[in-house]
Amino acid sequence: MEFPKIDKIVENLAIVSERVKFFYRGGKGEEVDIVKKEKGKITAIEVKNSNKITKSEIKSLLSFMNRYGVSEGTVLTDDYEGKREETWFGKRMKINFIPLWKWVLWLDR
Repeated sequence: MEFPKIDKIVENLAIVSERVKFFYRGGKGEEVDIVKKEKGKITAIEVKNSNKITKSEIKSLLSFMNRYGVSEGTVLTDDYEGKREETWFGKRMKINFIPLWKWVLWLDR
């Protein structure tokens, strides 16, 4: 019996916990796992089962943010928490890194 990769389990946990209705797929294989729109504000969330996230690993998130004018995005991580600024085509964007377990606990608040 073959088990699914842990990365997909983690991604699905985030999607089910948030009751996600939308995700994003661009024309060049770009994908953002969770896209929400609340009170006119778009939120983009990428799920990564890792603590070392490189810029190349979040290029789809940055591309989406650039295209839709989103200035702040979130990456759910294994256990890393922090903030980072990235520049994408001359635009500065804020990326929040939140451990998945902590994010799930915040959902009920």
